[in-house]
Amino acid sequence: MPCTENSKNDIIGKLIENLDIWFCMATALQVAFVILFPALILYLEKRSKFVQVASPIVICYVLGIIMANLPFLKLNKEVLTEIQVISISLAIPLLLFNSNVIEWINHAGKSILSYILSVFAVVISAVIFFHIYKNSVADAWKISSMLVGVYTGGTPNMSAIGMAFETPQEVFVLLNSSDVVLGSIYFIFIITFMKRLLGLFLPHYQPLKSGRKENVSNPIVTKTGRKISKRKLILNIIIVLLLGVIILGLAAWISIVIKGEIQETWVILVLTTLGIGVSFIKKVQKMKGSYETAFYLLLIFSLAIGALADINELLNKSADLFLYTAFVMFTSIIIHFVLAAIFKIDRDTVIITSTAAIYGPAFIGPVANAIRNKEVIVTGLTMGLLGYAIGNYIGIGVGMLLR
Repeated sequence: MPCTENSKNDIIGKLIENLDIWFCMATALQVAFVILFPALILYLEKRSKFVQVASPIVICYVLGIIMANLPFLKLNKEVLTEIQVISISLAIPLLLFNSNVIEWINHAGKSILSYILSVFAVVISAVIFFHIYKNSVADAWKISSMLVGVYTGGTPNMSAIGMAFETPQEVFVLLNSSDVVLGSIYFIFIITFMKRLLGLFLPHYQPLKSGRKENVSNPIVTKTGRKISKRKLILNIIIVLLLGVIILGLAAWISIVIKGEIQETWVILVLTTLGIGVSFIKKVQKMKGSYETAFYLLLIFSLAIGALADINELLNKSADLFLYTAFVMFTSIIIHFVLAAIFKIDRDTVIITSTAAIYGPAFIGPVANAIRNKEVIVTGLTMGLLGYAIGNYIGIGVGMLLR
C-alpha cells in the first residue's frame, strides 16, 4: 500500500512523540540519580573506609564532572541547574540554624582582613595579566574587569560589569564556562588537600569561646551524649525542612517585591538574614538534624554542579580566554595565601574567605563541611554577600583604570 502524505505525517508525529517520551524518561532518571545517589553515599560512608577517606562531597562532585564529560551521556543541564539552585537555597538557612552569631562577631576581624586581602590579590592579578594579554586578546581590559567582578563577588557581578561595558554575550558565556571548569579544579583541591597544605605555613584555627567542636561524622546525640530516637530525628528533619521551604518562599517573594523578579543576590541575602534570625530561637539552634539535612542537600548540590562542567566544550571554543581566566584566578589565590601568611591569618579563615571570593555564598556549606569547621559558615556567607555588594564597584573601577 503506497504511503500517503497523511500517513507520513502520522509516522513523523509518532516518532516525535516517542522522542519526547524518551527525553522525559531520561530526564526523570537523571533527577532520580542526582537525588538518590547522595543517600547511597551516606549509607556507604559508615561502612566503607574508601568513602570516609575520599569524602562524600568529593565523590559526588567528581562523579558529576565525569558524567558531564562522557560523550555518550546527554544531560539535561536546565534541570540540573534547577536542582542545584533549589538544593543550595534550602541548604543555606539550614546550615545557619545552629550558628552562634554573637560569638562570631567577636572574631570577625581576621575574617574581614582575609577577605580584603583576597580582593586586593585579584585586582593585582587582573592588572598584571591585562598587560600580558592586551595585545593578543581583544578588549582585554573588559576581560580583566569582569574577572575582578566574578572573583570578588560572583557570576551576577561578572554579568553586570559585562553589560556596563557592552561586552558581547559570547565573551560572557566563554568566561563563565572557563570559571565553571577552573572552579571545579580548585574546589576539588580545597576539599581534599588545601587544609593540610596551608597548615604547613599558616596558624591553625582557634575555636570560638564556647569551645564547641563540631564533627559531622559523629552520631546525632543529645546534650547527655545519647543518640536521639529515629522518630524524633525524622520529626526534626521535617520541621527544619518546612522552615527552610518557608524561608525560601519568603526570600523569593521579597525579591519579587523589591526587584520585580527573583534575583539571586536578593534571595541569598534574605535566606542568610532569615536563617541567622531563626538561629536566635534556642529550640531551633539546639535542634539535632538540621545540619545533617543540609549536608544531604549539599551532596545533591555537589553532584549537580559537577555535572555542569563540560571541559571539552570549553577547550574547543577558546583556549586563550581559558588561559587568561586561569592565570588571573590562580595567581590571585597564591597572592592571597602569601599575604595571609604575612598577616598570620589562620588556615580555616583563609580557606573560607577564598571560597567566598572565588565562588560566592553557595559553596560555603560544602567547604565548611570538607574542612570540618561549622564555625566558619557565618564568616563565609557574610563575606560572600559583601562580595556581591562591592563586586560591581571594584570591577568597573578596574575596567575604567585599564581602558
